[in-house]
Amino acid sequence: MDKKVMADMFKYICDHDEIRPVMNGIHFDEEKKCCYGSDGHVLVLYKETIPALKGKTISESGDEIEGRYPNVFSVFPEEKPGSFTEVSIDVEQLQKACQWHSRNIDSDDKDVVVISDIGFNIKSLCGLLITIQAVESQPKLKLSMFGKTSPVLIHSKKMDSIIMPALYKEEKVDLKRDCGCPMIYSYENFINDYVFNSWKTVDKKKPLDWLDQY
Repeated sequence: MDKKVMADMFKYICDHDEIRPVMNGIHFDEEKKCCYGSDGHVLVLYKETIPALKGKTISESGDEIEGRYPNVFSVFPEEKPGSFTEVSIDVEQLQKACQWHSRNIDSDDKDVVVISDIGFNIKSLCGLLITIQAVESQPKLKLSMFGKTSPVLIHSKKMDSIIMPALYKEEKVDLKRDCGCPMIYSYENFINDYVFNSWKTVDKKKPLDWLDQY
């Protein structure tokens, strides 16, 4: 079991809300020979497990979390012929663009990038791509899209994952940020912004920077 993969799952995939403690952990499924985690927006199924932990949900500290973990397999969309379209992305470039965007001082946790008419929360997408790349670095990924409101499915050799789409208004795409509202980027402009501007020195977010205005 790769510690780096597990660390990324706890950091980027598992929930951190005390209201749903079972979702704060990773569940080990011996029958399916995998383990998985989710925060309700992204879900990762890692095709490795630890037999001694079968049927248990384990916290980052190694303690067992009591409670029934949801049936994640019911959430995966059925891949019927003609029910989805596949889009290939440069996963490393998109991951780096998401990371660069998230470090910018004017970024918002609710910002969205639109890929083939499907909206993705940039923060959630960034964490998912980091986790996928931790399993095995790969140049391309195929996104299986089932519609604007259906989960997007991503397969790789050692990991299957889904991410819920973010709703957006088409007329808001690529408009300038207004009144602190989330920004909606087209995929092309999002990547171009990274390619042409990531070399520049930018102001980064600082802890409690909102206090500077007082």
